[in-house]
Amino acid sequence: MKKFLSIALALLMVCVMLPVVALADETTAVAKLTIGETVTYYDTLVEAVAAAINERGAKIDVLKECNGSGVEVKSPDVLDLTIDFHGFTYTMDGTAVGSTGYETQAWHIEKGSKLTLANGKLEASSTLGAWLLFQNYCDLTLDNMELNTQKAKCDYVVSNNFGSLTVKGNSKIIAANGKIAFDIWYGMNEDYDGGITVSFENFTGVVEGDIEYGAHNRVNNAENWQQKATLKIDGGTFNGEIKKGNASNTLALEDANITVTGGTFTNETTKDLVTSYIPEGSNLVVNPATGKVEPKTITIIVPGDTTPAETPKTEDQKNPSTGANDFVGLAAAAAVVALLGSAVVLRKK
Repeated sequence: MKKFLSIALALLMVCVMLPVVALADETTAVAKLTIGETVTYYDTLVEAVAAAINERGAKIDVLKECNGSGVEVKSPDVLDLTIDFHGFTYTMDGTAVGSTGYETQAWHIEKGSKLTLANGKLEASSTLGAWLLFQNYCDLTLDNMELNTQKAKCDYVVSNNFGSLTVKGNSKIIAANGKIAFDIWYGMNEDYDGGITVSFENFTGVVEGDIEYGAHNRVNNAENWQQKATLKIDGGTFNGEIKKGNASNTLALEDANITVTGGTFTNETTKDLVTSYIPEGSNLVVNPATGKVEPKTITIIVPGDTTPAETPKTEDQKNPSTGANDFVGLAAAAAVVALLGSAVVLRKK
């Protein structure tokens, strides 16, 4: 009987402790993964992303400031994932990732995946042994997100080789001094000949660093390869130069597949170049002083000796003796009559 009671007491203690353990995980975890109705807590962001692989409509909520190693998803595995950082920063200070022998990236997400990063910051630390913050082959969206490599001095913040990059809201892509904010690099191999599109949509943020546009030598001389490498910009501030990503590329940058309908470009060379990217008939120009893309100013010059507020009248509108507009006179007389009538009504009351 005593043995039975001891076992029962032990089981009871386990049952009592279970909620405490779950609560402890919840309060100490850095990431919460939600898949359907299932919620799981993880001590690292890397573990949370790994658990979301091949799951549909997954979401990770970052719960606190955190740090760790690189994040990697390789084909045929895929993500369908949104990570909301809730204002927190993920500092990458651990092991870099990438293809075997090329572990040079902090994030490496391959084709077929769909990933949204929102409302926070990815920052490379000075100890990160990577020269790319993000090697992108997927459909990647940055929504009010900052990617920053100033401390690590990575050569690239985001390198785009396939799929898409969509940058929204007050996002920021900040490279180290003299480095590349992002590139569009087409035709790395035949698996990626489908192309790459980079779009800044409803963008109010900042891109700090140069932009590279180019193609691999294997497609360098292919006709119209630039149709598979697209850049669209509708706003924001760009503090860097648009330049070739491949020095041997035969494409003139003026003929790149780039469309600009808004934004401010502070680099003097790029100010001139952006003019060739504005759609014909859009009534937009680059202000040479500010570098801002804005509507053309239309100046109307009225001939004759008139003040700016005066609208010239045709001869049949003017009173022959005074030159005044008869219609204006009639309107004034009607107004006086109306006022007199109002005064009479008031007196009657």
